[in-house]
Amino acid sequence: MIKESPLELLTNKNLLKQLFGFFLFPIIILVIHGILSILNVYRTIWWSDIVMHFIGGVAIGRSYFLLLKLVQKKGYLGNTHTFIFFIFVISLVGLTIVAWEFLEFSSDYLFNTNAQPSLDNTIQDMFLGLIGGLSGYFIIKKS
Repeated sequence: MIKESPLELLTNKNLLKQLFGFFLFPIIILVIHGILSILNVYRTIWWSDIVMHFIGGVAIGRSYFLLLKLVQKKGYLGNTHTFIFFIFVISLVGLTIVAWEFLEFSSDYLFNTNAQPSLDNTIQDMFLGLIGGLSGYFIIKKS
């Protein structure tokens, strides 16, 4: 049963703290990405991009799992079969990965950043993000 309206949820400080905690890991990864980009690490250490896309996937997989569990607990999602819940989380991970790759493409197009040097790189990034998202889902599910 839904106990609070969406507006009440947004003004609930405990809930906002909880949501911040859910998304702290992806925020940290985003800050690290910014630092690595500024320091040009992606160009000097070839495998850093691989690690960051995988860890980013882990971070968002974990975050979406926790977020959807909270939404379920609050009564907005209802009791969902485990497989459907899994598909929902992985779909959100995939959507986030595609959005990230669109941002990289836009950055290349507008600012000539070369964040996507090739189609192979883009597909590899998306694959690593999905594998990371799957890992994040199963890691948090086991804990």
